[in-house]
Order: sequence, then C-alpha cells, then structure tokens
Amino acid sequence: MHNRTVTHRGSAIRASLLLLMPVLLCAAPPANAPKAKTEFLFHAVVPLGVDGFKFRDAHQTMFLLVTAFNSQFEGLRRIVDRGQRKVVDAGGAPVSWYPESVTFRITASTRLKLIDVDQWPATTAGLDMNRYLLGLRFRVRVFHGLNQRVLRPQAVQMIGMPADVSYDERIYRATFRLEKIPVSDRVVFEVLSPRGERLSRFHLDLE
Repeated sequence: MHNRTVTHRGSAIRASLLLLMPVLLCAAPPANAPKAKTEFLFHAVVPLGVDGFKFRDAHQTMFLLVTAFNSQFEGLRRIVDRGQRKVVDAGGAPVSWYPESVTFRITASTRLKLIDVDQWPATTAGLDMNRYLLGLRFRVRVFHGLNQRVLRPQAVQMIGMPADVSYDERIYRATFRLEKIPVSDRVVFEVLSPRGERLSRFHLDLE
C-alpha cells in the first residue's frame, strides 16, 4: 500500500512537469536568440549637428552648431531588441519619457571656416551681421503621429561677448520645458531668423 502511494505521487509530479514544460519553453529565450543591439549611446551633451548659410548680400558665411543638454541623457541607450527599437537607461530599464526640460546650446558664428559643411543661400534683409546674430530666435516642435505642437523657450541666455559689443559670434542657451513627451515622439529644435523665418532645424530623437 505504501509503495503504491509513492508511485502515485511520482506519477503526479511527472504529469505536472509535462504540463509545465511548454510554458517553461515559451518563457525561456532560445539559446541562439540575437542579443539586443545598441544603436546609439547618449551622453549628457548630445550633438545635434552643424548647418551653414551663405549671405550673398553681406558676403559672409554663418555656421550654426547646436547641442542639447540634460544630465538625464547620460548613459541612455537606443537599442534594437527583436526588431523593436527601445530606449533604456544605464541599468537596462526601459525609458518612456523625455526629460522634463532640455537646454540647447547654439553657436552662431561667421568666424568659423568649415569647408565640409554645405552652405545654403540666405539673406540678411538689410541687417548687418552683428544685428542679425543678435536677433536669432528659437522654438521646438513636437511631433506625435500626425499631430504637432510648438513650444516657446522658457529662458534664453546669451553667453560670451556682451550684446553691446559688436562681434562675429554669438552663443546662446535656450531652455525648453518639455513636460510629458513620450520617447517615441519627435522633438525638433528650430533656429529662426530675426524676421521669424525658419533657418534650420535639428532633430533630438531618443527612439
């Protein structure tokens, strides 16, 4: 009687294991499953690019250099995992949102000579280059599917040479409050001329 009870319990355990095997096999990744590939590693300062403009009426060339800054960018990674693009932090945890604010640093210079950068035709509309550089404006466009919205800067600070000193280079810090923006949205930083026309745009895409 005792032996039959042991045998019966052993059969029950084996039956339970057989029922669990498909679940365990589905939960465990295949031995040859591809590992997640890192597409881009972010740092606190994110270079967004360089753009050039040839002002024929002023016989000068202006270059724009733009970076984005937030300490929360440090260590973020854009990965591709099983065909899906994701953003994870330094520890591998998923990231769902952009930082609540981002500061863009903009260098607008006519003193730089960058021969490898394309130069687009532009006009000063009668302004001298010093006044033109002082009159640059900034905005951010956020694209969510087919919808978009425009953000104005929370603060703009000019650093370096004072505004009352004529100079051929101006450096700005423009801070924008992004609030809750999913990492799947597109964030585009735009530089506008003193007349409000868009000169250039720079993409800050996490995902």
